[in-house]
Amino acid sequence: MTIALNWPPLWMQVLSALGRLASTTGIRVVDAIRFLLIAADAGLLVAADRWMASLGVPRRRLVLLAGFALNPICILLTCQHGNFDVLVALAIVLFLLWIGRFLEGEESDAWLVSSLFLGAGVVLKGAPAILAPLAASGARRLTAAARALGVALVFGPAIYGLSVIFALAPSEATRSVLRYRSISGWFGVTGFLHWLRLDAAIPYYFGLFALGLVAAAAAAGIALWRAAIVTPRRLLLTALLLLIAIPFLGGGYGPQYLLWFWPLLLAAVPPASARLHWAAAIFAGAALGTYLGQYALMESLGSFLLWKTSDPSLPLAAIVLRSNRAAALSSTPLFASYAILFAAIVRELANEVRAGAVPQSR
Repeated sequence: MTIALNWPPLWMQVLSALGRLASTTGIRVVDAIRFLLIAADAGLLVAADRWMASLGVPRRRLVLLAGFALNPICILLTCQHGNFDVLVALAIVLFLLWIGRFLEGEESDAWLVSSLFLGAGVVLKGAPAILAPLAASGARRLTAAARALGVALVFGPAIYGLSVIFALAPSEATRSVLRYRSISGWFGVTGFLHWLRLDAAIPYYFGLFALGLVAAAAAAGIALWRAAIVTPRRLLLTALLLLIAIPFLGGGYGPQYLLWFWPLLLAAVPPASARLHWAAAIFAGAALGTYLGQYALMESLGSFLLWKTSDPSLPLAAIVLRSNRAAALSSTPLFASYAILFAAIVRELANEVRAGAVPQSR
């Protein structure tokens, strides 16, 4: 039952509905999935436009046009990869939009709506749960009942859905869903460990990374809870760091994870320092080259170029890229650009915190 399910169950339900739609209308299921993802792309553009307007991002529509609508990476992820991470990105953007409204002075309803959208992201994939501590921003002015309802909205749907699956197949649900960590050994730190033939160290590295990420998120939540003033930009930069850390330093990697933070990066860069502009440009260039090359040749990612040419050297390159070591080597420029970007965002966040620091009343 859970052999193809590695996340909370919402996507499984969506696939079931799309399968019924396809059988009724006569269209292929894969086309129905693509139509849904393209619609989600459009929805993400609208939501990001509204959110970026609230942040005062200059030339936001030009940024969205060049950085998302016409971006070959986003097109490949939707039309070739067909992964549903764009829905996760949409939930994250809506979470940040509504919590930003709450921070700007709206009533507790806005905070609860933000919790609802974060919960929608968590029931799609577990990763957005790392943003839950960010909901502590301004939450001290809420009633205890409102805070409890917010927690239920964030975690309740995923817990309920997983409990049903767990009751039906506990061992499979534990193995395929609760312990799912994507694929290691072909990117980043785990790729280097594989290169050095230290694969036995990868599970230990993942444990250390998970503890570090949870500790960082908890520390961010405590700081936001205590802060007298939290700006939407500080919230944006904190969310951006937490989400980038997962593909950059995580124990498992999927190229589609870029979608989780890409709209946030587009929102963060235009008003930022020259340092972050350069770091984002380096990252964008490395990502474009890596994604085009890997999606053109790696069979696990669709290898679009292999279907369009008779050049005998390309199938040979595809065979080479079946090796985790070769894939890790081809991703080294992207990993290095992740490090540059991560460091620049840390610096940007530190400057934002210092600029907005207000003495605390005792």
